[in-house]
Amino acid sequence: MKLYFEHYYESGESSFRHALIERGQASNPVIAVSPSSAVERSPYYNEVFRHLDAHHLLYGIVRAQGHALGQLSLYRPKSAQAFSAAQRSELSSTMLYVVHGVSQRGCIITGTQAFLDSDDDVVFLIGHDTPQAVEGSIAVRIQQQEPTLLRFVEALGGLGLSPKQREVALGLAKGSSNREIATAMGVNTNTVAYHVKQLFQRLDTHDREQMIAKILVDGAQAP
Repeated sequence: MKLYFEHYYESGESSFRHALIERGQASNPVIAVSPSSAVERSPYYNEVFRHLDAHHLLYGIVRAQGHALGQLSLYRPKSAQAFSAAQRSELSSTMLYVVHGVSQRGCIITGTQAFLDSDDDVVFLIGHDTPQAVEGSIAVRIQQQEPTLLRFVEALGGLGLSPKQREVALGLAKGSSNREIATAMGVNTNTVAYHVKQLFQRLDTHDREQMIAKILVDGAQAP
């Protein structure tokens, strides 16, 4: 990697960075490349790709809002078949999820605006063309998520709360103030404050965040 970054990453017009920018500007975010005989004789190929046993390449550009964020690179050795059009299409269909994961990385989202893992997932193997050769394969798991607020609404139904308490709890989970909840319910703020107090006592919680966490946990465990 030291050799790669020092000698090739910024090495003029043929640099990796320049090639990445070109791929990022292309209309198709996924391309497949197999080197020509001339490229195989180049120092770049022999000093970098040959040591990686990377001959056939499948690139997926991670692009969000018109900007290239990075590149997903899949490699195959020279002894393997080149990436097919069908496999390029398969990668194209998954790039949306890669873009979402990369663009959301580092974003801190709390409360009911966040997402929770669901029980729906899929696992597939990368690295071998035959089902028998699974040793050394890479397993990729994609798990569906659902909005925390949706999970919260479902959990509310399993706790035996009164309709008013459920309405107040939902308002609190949305981040509404007592005044906003009162307006939505058509009552005064004192009534909302009473329901909030009863709700907290019922759940043995002391603030909004504890209440949300308690309902998500206890509601999920309710029969």
